[in-house]
Amino acid sequence: MRDVVLDPARLIMFHEHNRIAETRYLVDDHDYWRKPSPPREVREVGPGRTVAIGFNLAFRNYHHWLMQCLPAIDYSVRTIGAPDCILALPPLAAWQEETLAMLGYAGVPRIQIEPDVHYHFRSAHYCTYLNGTAEDFLSPRCLDVIDRLAAQVEPVADAPERLYVARLDSGNRVIRNESEVASLLARHGFTTLIPGYFAFKDQIGLFRSARIIVGGHGAGLTNLAFCEPGATVLELLQSTYPELMINRIAQTRGLRYHAECFESPVHVYVHEQDWFVDTKRLERKLPSLMTPSDFV
Repeated sequence: MRDVVLDPARLIMFHEHNRIAETRYLVDDHDYWRKPSPPREVREVGPGRTVAIGFNLAFRNYHHWLMQCLPAIDYSVRTIGAPDCILALPPLAAWQEETLAMLGYAGVPRIQIEPDVHYHFRSAHYCTYLNGTAEDFLSPRCLDVIDRLAAQVEPVADAPERLYVARLDSGNRVIRNESEVASLLARHGFTTLIPGYFAFKDQIGLFRSARIIVGGHGAGLTNLAFCEPGATVLELLQSTYPELMINRIAQTRGLRYHAECFESPVHVYVHEQDWFVDTKRLERKLPSLMTPSDFV
């Protein structure tokens, strides 16, 4: 894109005061059409290098960063060429910086985006991974990024082969009886894992070693992309939020995918809906996840 302005509060780009619709993601109609707030400053980024937009409004989320932002960064840098590229990124968490370093992009020059500043770019590159175009499948570019990350981490020695991926660190879509779920699974040899408590490389290593994974729908199950083909996964879903992204990851990576859907009350905002897992039904399901060797 040539001669565009970025409004970071909504991450929408404009050309000659016209919205570029392809840069819209997670912005409702009211925010999309409202007039931009007056910025504290308009910063000019002149010619010489192309600015690669490297994030979207959900960049803090583990899934969105791995499956949208990183593939977009990878595609933009490779298309533009690292010597001719500047990454436009906000301040990142340490684990996000680690992923960039693992892909070889830690040294690419950056513009640190501030939410109350507008940016005028003479030349910019926006990859549509950022607008959710590919969120229901793993594209070859996304798979390549995942494989390059996984190749740098060995499976963890003596790691548990059965994992329960818990959501105990999340305030969204809370499983109200999760401690009961974890206790049930522990009796069947599962180790409870809260992915957010582990370093990024440790998460990769643990999932590469796992053979059976059970977990409620959420960003932590994105790590299924690092599992070895043939591993088994049981995704626990709430009836009001039957998302497909984990199913797509499992199918693309050659995993044995199972799902159980549990009733949850209807609420205006789905992410505030608490729900319960029927543990008796879960226990009846567990034998179907096992192969004969699992009972030895």
